[in-house]
Amino acid sequence: MLFTVPLKTSQFQIPRDESQIARIYQVIDLGMQPGGMFQPARKLLVVFELPNATNNDGDHAGEPLSINKEYTLSINKKSNLRKELFNTVAGKDLTDAEAMNFNLEDLLGKVVLLNITHKAKQDDASQLRARISGISRVPKGMVIPDAINETAILSLSDFDQKTYDKLPEWIRKKVNVNDIPADRRKASDF
Repeated sequence: MLFTVPLKTSQFQIPRDESQIARIYQVIDLGMQPGGMFQPARKLLVVFELPNATNNDGDHAGEPLSINKEYTLSINKKSNLRKELFNTVAGKDLTDAEAMNFNLEDLLGKVVLLNITHKAKQDDASQLRARISGISRVPKGMVIPDAINETAILSLSDFDQKTYDKLPEWIRKKVNVNDIPADRRKASDF
């Protein structure tokens, strides 16, 4: 007799586990985040639009799915931000000087190929979550769909309240508001 544990996805629709074209449409400075086993570090959340994967659920039906990845804000040669994003977008291994001068805003609108895999959630093995396991350049000749979502960048050092207010609640909750300069935030929001 075969006995298996049924897997279900979370309450949100997740993208299929396959390579998918993606466009970077949000770059969010999360500020200092707890490090777990490691020291706290400044983190960046990069959100990708998946134009060929549409949502089938309720209010968001027909909209593209999205997936995100959190990066430590570092330009070290071994950092994932530099290896996965900067070098992929630039199409080459950047020198230290090039990496230091890389403008995060230049990531917005860039198209990449994501390798998406599914993994059981740690707190509930019966639920799957999608994660980005690899990022590469889009092969020549591949058709790139038009952008759908509006791009946004949030820098805590140059904080923009309107951009912050447009972010989904779950992202706003992750932003370390203590890293926002006091003169740039509305006290009633924090």
